[in-house]
Amino acid sequence: MSHTTLWRQANSGRAENDRRASGKRSQDEWKTIAGRAEKRSQDERRTIVERATTAGRSLGERRTNDPVGQ
Repeated sequence: MSHTTLWRQANSGRAENDRRASGKRSQDEWKTIAGRAEKRSQDERRTIVERATTAGRSLGERRTNDPVGQ
């Protein structure tokens, strides 16, 4: 093995890390990231709504079909 081959193997992950650090991402990466964020925010919203409705019920308020709890 030549020195160049060894160097390439040792630094194969480096280009990926440099690219991530510089903030340059492919469209697919952005889609994945956006998808994750979207899913998380949906889950958070669901949790908040559940908390609000259970809190309302525990106080003896009658529950309406409106998830906002107006």
